[in-house]
Amino acid sequence: MELKRSIITFSIAILTSIGVSVFIYWYTRPKIGYVRSQELIMGYAGTKDAQYSYKEKITGMQSNLDSLITEFNKVQENFKLVKSPNEKSSLNEELTQKQMDIQKYSQAIESMSQQEESKALEGVLNQVNSFIYDYGEQHDYDLILGTTLSGSILYGTKVIDITDPILKLLNDHYKGDEKK
Repeated sequence: MELKRSIITFSIAILTSIGVSVFIYWYTRPKIGYVRSQELIMGYAGTKDAQYSYKEKITGMQSNLDSLITEFNKVQENFKLVKSPNEKSSLNEELTQKQMDIQKYSQAIESMSQQEESKALEGVLNQVNSFIYDYGEQHDYDLILGTTLSGSILYGTKVIDITDPILKLLNDHYKGDEKK
């Protein structure tokens, strides 16, 4: 009888220990998710708006460059028609100046283009990162990772892929901000 009671007590202790261990493991393990970063950024409505705004600015600058090139071509055509050496010399100086202006403006456009693109991307990334931070806090995540082209995450199950719900909420949030 004593042995039977010891076995039952021992069994209860083991089962309790296993139960507590399972409970601790289940409720204390970290909640981890990941997002497919490129898909998230490209699917975000804010990215599309930033790209549109960027393209509008670049188109305006390119239009100004096209005007300078058109003026240069007109002066070049006049140069071909002029016979007088004095006028040719004057037009040659004007052509040289216009060519330098075109080069300077073209370099300025390229520099401004890079700055605008960088600024637009930085703004989008700040919005997305801030949203993901808030999402993680609200949904009790301990860690949210992002995939990159360089392969920081090589594999993750669909169970912890939270790209689609974040993208939906992010776009809903962005559309809500647009209405304000």
